[in-house]
Amino acid sequence: RSNNGTIVGEGAAEKLLQLHEEMERQKVLPMGSHATALEKADRASLHETAEERAIRETLNVAAVKKLFNTFIGNPNDTPAIKAQNITNAINTFKEFMKSLKHQMMAHGMMTTNKYHVNLIHLCASAFEVLSRTGGLLKGGWYGALGDRFCFEVIGGAIQSGLPPRARQLIRQKLYYLFNENRQIIRDLDVNGVLFKSSTSANGSKLVLGLSLFYDEFGQHRGVPRSVDLWPAAEFLQLIATILSATTNTYAATKPIGKHSIAGAQSTPAANATMR
Repeated sequence: RSNNGTIVGEGAAEKLLQLHEEMERQKVLPMGSHATALEKADRASLHETAEERAIRETLNVAAVKKLFNTFIGNPNDTPAIKAQNITNAINTFKEFMKSLKHQMMAHGMMTTNKYHVNLIHLCASAFEVLSRTGGLLKGGWYGALGDRFCFEVIGGAIQSGLPPRARQLIRQKLYYLFNENRQIIRDLDVNGVLFKSSTSANGSKLVLGLSLFYDEFGQHRGVPRSVDLWPAAEFLQLIATILSATTNTYAATKPIGKHSIAGAQSTPAANATMR
């Protein structure tokens, strides 16, 4: 749903569960199979307390701030030392993300959407830190360091790991989906090719993580067009929308129903829409 409650699209998993329920009603599937499907969906969704979520998100913010402080750097560092420090910090951040993924897996498998929801929060955190403190960078928000943070960290380290549904929504410009009721268009993006690469107006190749990243207005070849637009808000809204679907659609004890709009601090669950 958009910010005013208008439905702009329906998740694939929600639609499949509705079809599953209808097939049972038509006796195409045996009685009880829909309840079993709901139980499986509920087990796959993310369940965490408000305290657990706060701890997870606090760690995200701390990791992003630590990384960004390296981009700001020490004024006494030579350009070569600063560049190496940034490279080391990006690698450390990637290791942090790998450790999170490992912690959120069970028996080597991703059993909930916790990691993918967490990636969106990391993305929001990165935009928040950039918006608030990008002016401290050499060259400011729109200089080479700002570009590198957007391309390598937001685009390469974080957004490259997003699941298909989130990539699809981000490509269609979150600002317009949530604020102007633009309808979501489903398209086929095999292996994320459309998300991870593009062509500029002059015909040059754009690659996610090198010359491409996404903010609330879709793909960009530089930092967000205005630091006053606060891209973090739309990415938090994306989380809230995803979590609201879980609460209303996937709880095994509840029938499938309409989505509800939730605020940026939404109910602690994640759903199969992200898969």
